[in-house]
Amino acid sequence: MILITGATGLVGAHMMLELALTNKKIRALKRSNSSLEEVKSLFEREKQLVLWNQIEWVEGDITDVTTLDVVFKDVTEVYHVAGLVSFDDRKSKELYEVNVKGTANMVNFSISNGVKRFLYMSSIAVMDSVNHEVITEQSEFLDKKPHSKYACSKFEGEMEVWRGSQEGLNVVIVNSGVVLGSGFWNQSSGEIIKKSLKGYYTSGGSAFVAVEDLAKCSVKLMDEKHFNERYIVISENISYEKLVKTICLSKNNKTKLISDIQLKWLSTFSSWGASLGFKNVLNSATCESLISTTHYDNSKIRNTIDYNFKTIDQTLSSIIKEYENV
Repeated sequence: MILITGATGLVGAHMMLELALTNKKIRALKRSNSSLEEVKSLFEREKQLVLWNQIEWVEGDITDVTTLDVVFKDVTEVYHVAGLVSFDDRKSKELYEVNVKGTANMVNFSISNGVKRFLYMSSIAVMDSVNHEVITEQSEFLDKKPHSKYACSKFEGEMEVWRGSQEGLNVVIVNSGVVLGSGFWNQSSGEIIKKSLKGYYTSGGSAFVAVEDLAKCSVKLMDEKHFNERYIVISENISYEKLVKTICLSKNNKTKLISDIQLKWLSTFSSWGASLGFKNVLNSATCESLISTTHYDNSKIRNTIDYNFKTIDQTLSSIIKEYENV
């Protein structure tokens, strides 16, 4: 039995679909207030409702250990995809509860229940560059650099998984780039499309990956038993300018650069507002990520599982077509 957390989100849903296509028995964890509408829509689009009906859904919460005993019954593999993504400093406690304590709970229950394989969905946000060097799996989290509360929580979550590895758990850590995918329009990937269509971009850039590629790579790493390693899973490093202009081209929307000076001014204003209790939408760490261009090397994952990624142009093209039908 395979257990998937975060199954109602974009990445978890695609992970579940990829596993279901191999006829594996799947148990998906959901909170009591989570909707299955988007996940079912994915299976409908892929004409896989027969597989959808074979999934066992259980209610529980990774932060509530009293709900996890039943969840782990007969589980041999875990795909821990659940996590909170937020760049609002006011949610630092929630980020810690979900991304650190929740992950620790999943590791502990996996060990005590004899789970054979454990995959953790981490992020490239936990890797820092020294002197603008290309980031690899050897790159570390540097305490002296500014980080979002989200990045800090994912790093601490990753440390919990490495602890599990030391205690005998076979682990795979996936450091995902920014995920792009269709559907789930009110979640992170969908928000990227909506905001990009407004036409504003900054001078920085990041690494992106199609959600389908992320799911396929993750499952392959587990199936081929590439344990106790971390893998950067990205397709390409691209600028925010290219991202926004590619998306806006479909609607003939105009684009405009927000200069570094303008962005830093907005960050200062946002921090001042946060001191008065307002949401800090642009803290210093987020500002730095928007104006910096960091490059990530995906050669390890490509060589390990012999995988060819879709280009970001291909990915965006298919997403935009889907979005136009919403």
